[in-house]
Amino acid sequence: MKKFNSAKLTLTILGIMTAVCVYGSIGSTLAWYAYSTRALVSYSGTSVSETALLQIGICSDVAIDDMPSSMSEITYQGDSNKYYFSNSGRGLTYDVISKYLSKKGYATNELSPTTSGSYQGGDDENHFLLKQSPNDIVHGNVTTAEKKNFVTVPFVFRVQGESPSVFLDNVEIWLSKALAKASSHNDGEIYKAIRMFVDRDDRNYGGWREVTDLAKGDAAPDGNLGHPYYYDIVANKLYARIGNNWNELANITVSDNEPNLDNFEIGNFYINTAEEKVYVKAASDFIVNPSASEKGKTRVGGLLNLSRNQYYDYDENGEVLYGEYEPGALALKSNTGYSGANTVSDVNGVGSNTPSTFVAKHYPGVNYYSDFTGANDALFKHAEYESISSIAPSRDNHDYLSNADALNPTSVCMTRSDDHHLARVNMTVYLEGWDFSVVDKEESHRFDLGLTFEMSRL
Repeated sequence: MKKFNSAKLTLTILGIMTAVCVYGSIGSTLAWYAYSTRALVSYSGTSVSETALLQIGICSDVAIDDMPSSMSEITYQGDSNKYYFSNSGRGLTYDVISKYLSKKGYATNELSPTTSGSYQGGDDENHFLLKQSPNDIVHGNVTTAEKKNFVTVPFVFRVQGESPSVFLDNVEIWLSKALAKASSHNDGEIYKAIRMFVDRDDRNYGGWREVTDLAKGDAAPDGNLGHPYYYDIVANKLYARIGNNWNELANITVSDNEPNLDNFEIGNFYINTAEEKVYVKAASDFIVNPSASEKGKTRVGGLLNLSRNQYYDYDENGEVLYGEYEPGALALKSNTGYSGANTVSDVNGVGSNTPSTFVAKHYPGVNYYSDFTGANDALFKHAEYESISSIAPSRDNHDYLSNADALNPTSVCMTRSDDHHLARVNMTVYLEGWDFSVVDKEESHRFDLGLTFEMSRL
């Protein structure tokens, strides 16, 4: 079969400027924090370049008027959606994306801090939902963010074959690069709060996968068997080949029944002894932090100074915990009122003594919290995120791309024969309001977010 070199799409989404509102009457609909000076992010340009083989478009359930002549509207029989693809040799411009966002009520010129809450990547039972306001109820942050505070774009891809009318199926597409940066070293760090939620097509991703690249035997494995996994059918043990060694895997459930889809965590293996089959629960959707060097998490609970009075917020019971946390976090509060020095206390672990929403003082006489770091961090909920390095494809010396772990693919979409030969992925771009980079004094700061999609197919 003919082999194509990897093709790339560079998406310069959000040529972004951070602006500060200095007017006094600013309501809760404008941003996440209830004070008059706040960080907003506006973006001014998006450009998606296409290659000869890989084309990108937008899927819309409503007609988008006044599309430029460089765009083609495509419809399919039995499908009420409309698809807008750029013509050959032309890119998907900001004007096109902006028309869609405006039509659907999403942000078109600024992003306001929101939060995903304690979203755990790939958890089908923990659906992604952006929330607007913190509160002091355990697991209780349920105020949905308004669409005008963030961006969601339903990207579609298609891969042209050897003739313009032929499109290829089963082609995986990866998000291989994402670069978020300020336009100069004085432009602050709010760009580090950018997050992208990758909502993948659940027909291709998530749920249980049978491990087919598997050797079987009646003893522990020895030597290179030509397969990455080995199942000892006598001891009911599963091994993975790592380097030149076989390693026994943990997180194994053994049963003679079919796997229950609801009762196992992402990455768990399931051995069906009756059929001698092995399954793994693969990751599905995930959050990406384009500024992170490796996968990590953001704590989505703690103290805040929303009142803007130099002190952490408090009520008659003492300092108030916002966001999501375990009940045990409440026990961290002192039984006596604060009597220490009237100085800034970095309870949240920001790493700075500069007063902000996350760094303030304890009010004298109020029962207080002193430290949420170290072991206490486990008492708070977190939003897990991937980095670009953790989802990027493996690349051989012929520039052929593949998933680093075939059982947990990190490609963002795949073309399907039963779906007009299209690949689909919804990308939501937002500011994570619990990221410490969202501070009070961001003024006229610009940054760019550039995305690169790639494909590879034999």
